[in-house]
Amino acid sequence: MSIQVRPAEVADAVAAIATVRASISSLCTADHRDDHGTLSAWIGNKTADNFGTWIANPDNFCVVAASDETIAGVGLLHRSGEVQLFYLAPGCQRQGTGRALYRALEAQADRWGLARLHLDSTDHARPFYEAMGYRPVGSAVPRFGVLRCFPYEKWLQPNNSPEAPLPVIRPANPSDAGPLSRLAEATFRGTFDAANTPEDMALHCRTSYSEAIQAGEIANPHMVTLLCDGDEGLVGFAQLRWGDAPDCVAARSPGEIQRLYVADAWHGKGIAQGLMDACIEALQIRGSDVVWLGVWEHNPRAISFYRKCGFVEVGDHVFPLGNDPQRDVVMARSIPGSSSNTGPQRGTPGERP
Repeated sequence: MSIQVRPAEVADAVAAIATVRASISSLCTADHRDDHGTLSAWIGNKTADNFGTWIANPDNFCVVAASDETIAGVGLLHRSGEVQLFYLAPGCQRQGTGRALYRALEAQADRWGLARLHLDSTDHARPFYEAMGYRPVGSAVPRFGVLRCFPYEKWLQPNNSPEAPLPVIRPANPSDAGPLSRLAEATFRGTFDAANTPEDMALHCRTSYSEAIQAGEIANPHMVTLLCDGDEGLVGFAQLRWGDAPDCVAARSPGEIQRLYVADAWHGKGIAQGLMDACIEALQIRGSDVVWLGVWEHNPRAISFYRKCGFVEVGDHVFPLGNDPQRDVVMARSIPGSSSNTGPQRGTPGERP
């Protein structure tokens, strides 16, 4: 399919709005969860008449990705630097259309002399924007109904971007139990709340993240808890433990990444990779030859990150979230200097990073 990215025209209004509404309805189901009120509010202003008004505004730059009579994508940039529309038609993902559409917006930003772009992303779209060089700049904010959006920014002139050194990663001490308890529950809920019942989430958090439980895990000689400090408190953590591993993990001395989480505002800033590197170093010191973890099968973003870190899928196990038995993929990788291999078998329950 040959795609041409060009400025939008009034004649595109009906087709462009149809693409936007189809994209929201079909590709953003994880965000609106088929909630009628949320979906109605989201698409309510997406009309052909409004589209004509938007493209007539000299402070807007709107482009479409067109193929014959089809509109495969729509993007709109405001002169303030806000990307206000960015949607692809169902079936047009992962074909380069989104990147081509985005490049046209960034080229216009350059012509306007903009130093910074910003947008509010749905959870579903975050990996794309991060791949385009955006970074999160705040916590999720509610929009309407069940929809949450995440603020992102990208500096087009790097010298203007506020730079700060990455927070230091350090071992936890007993006084960290309270802040760690709050961060652990907040990050777990931020990751899994939308896809689980309040009852199951409450039960899991109550039996996993209390201050007393975290104090016990910090003191546990068979565990290591690593923390990452920001200006206003903890921004990330990882917990390692040693002991039994699933049958699908073939190792002489396995270690497990039980948990690895980063606060929303710090995603995309290298914290997760820094924690992973610190985990591998701690495992090396302990003499582990293989590290393994369990990750929910419906968490593609986490699975992608672990693959980039060298993990491969070796099996699965059941993770009880409250009263709901869920399938976690078991992933493993060798520690540098080891020669262990893994084989696909069914594992035993563990934790979920």
